[in-house]
Amino acid sequence: MTVDASGNVAVVSGPSGGRDLAVTSYTSAGTLRWRRTISPSVGTFNGDWAVAAPDGDIVAVGHNVDSRGSPIAISMVRYASDGTSRWRVDLARTLPSVARLLVDGGGNPYLAFSSVGDGQDIQVHKYDASGVLLWSRVVSTGTFANDYATSLALSPDGRDVVVTGDVAGGTTWITAAFDATTGARRWLVTAAEGIAARDVVVDATRVYVTGQGNVGIAGFLTVVAYDRATGARLWRKDKKAADGNGAAGLRMAVAPDGSLVVTGQANRGFLDWYTVAFETTGLVRWEAVRDGGLNTDEIPAGVLVMADGTTVVTGRGGPNLPGGYIQGVTAGYGPTGMLIWEAFSNQETIWATAVPSRDVCASGGYDALITCWGVSGVGANPSVVKPVPDGAFGSAMTGSRANPEGTSINLTWDVSTCASTNYHVLYGDLASVASYTIGGSACAIGVSGAYAWSGVPAGDLWFVVAADDTISKEGSWGSATGGERGGASASGQCGMTTKETSDTCP
Repeated sequence: MTVDASGNVAVVSGPSGGRDLAVTSYTSAGTLRWRRTISPSVGTFNGDWAVAAPDGDIVAVGHNVDSRGSPIAISMVRYASDGTSRWRVDLARTLPSVARLLVDGGGNPYLAFSSVGDGQDIQVHKYDASGVLLWSRVVSTGTFANDYATSLALSPDGRDVVVTGDVAGGTTWITAAFDATTGARRWLVTAAEGIAARDVVVDATRVYVTGQGNVGIAGFLTVVAYDRATGARLWRKDKKAADGNGAAGLRMAVAPDGSLVVTGQANRGFLDWYTVAFETTGLVRWEAVRDGGLNTDEIPAGVLVMADGTTVVTGRGGPNLPGGYIQGVTAGYGPTGMLIWEAFSNQETIWATAVPSRDVCASGGYDALITCWGVSGVGANPSVVKPVPDGAFGSAMTGSRANPEGTSINLTWDVSTCASTNYHVLYGDLASVASYTIGGSACAIGVSGAYAWSGVPAGDLWFVVAADDTISKEGSWGSATGGERGGASASGQCGMTTKETSDTCP
């Protein structure tokens, strides 16, 4: 899945109609723009990658398989922004596998894949905007070696293209950098870092590769940094969850501030999401585990960092849907790694992208399901929770919900948290908070449940829940930089002047 500069979303999928490769484009509002398909000369298509070019064109690639499921060829297509077919390139190969498709600032596509040569070799192709092959390069670590490409990245200035891969059944990571204009190889590094190199990103001075690194029999979410100019190894960092038996890095992204975020899997009996943010020096900024409570493997498939610094991770995760089907989960983490929102798809997701409107879209499933959510600022979905600013309302603040349409907010609670205490919801901006009582006795029902608060005013508001014994005391609203919020006494025991007391606040 990809998004162009205008916010139009495109997805590649297959088999469509039983055997075709399909590229489908939607507006940022989800309206179908166009759908185009190509048919294989033999076999059945599977979709691999789609990328938007700077001019709004969509470039997509897929591979077709024979009746036994073995890959037999690769096809790449390009469509204009209105769906007009520009060109198609077919590559007949033996057992090919697509690693990554990219497009540079000039609209030139780069394709990394593997196919049988003198063994299984890594190949990188560059095409011009009209589909003409400009150069091709092969990476082979030895005669009849099983070298597989896993990812591809362009440098920010467009001068370098870097491919990464590994040796199947071995412990060797492969990283090679090429001059993007001529295809001349700048350097090649093969090193016994671990059993799988999975993704690569490039900044102004460094190349970063992540995967599963090994120390003895133990596996880690590993990041290795190389000097971009020379390929010299600068540092390696190995991480696993504190309660985990092992980990692996799967996908990586560069944040707007230059830091790195890697998402992967943590082995904690079953596999769970494991996301780690690194400084460019390898210092860990934060780490987070997401466990949907399933006795099955939950595996993230994509990661990106939005302009506001929110890390977005998507992939399969729990809880399961009715019937035991595992769903797609897309989650946002704040700058300290705090989970600030979650959104769910009816099918397992494999990729996510940000739309210029500040929506986030995730795709996946056999029928190319795309689900989009508003996640920041005005226009956000009320079901999405944003982080609490430090010092704003303290621990009493539950989060914020941008609510431009004045719709309802659903509150849920567990009876064990209620006892004889009720709760108030208060709302406002960072400067002041007005109070509103939800039905007077939200927890007096005496059972676990939910309350729909339909009187929510429009606007980007902050919300806090405060305990109330309904007689004389109200719990703290939390502290602001100027002290207790809500006119509390000097002791800071209560958060509402009309119910101040020397007794302990609920």
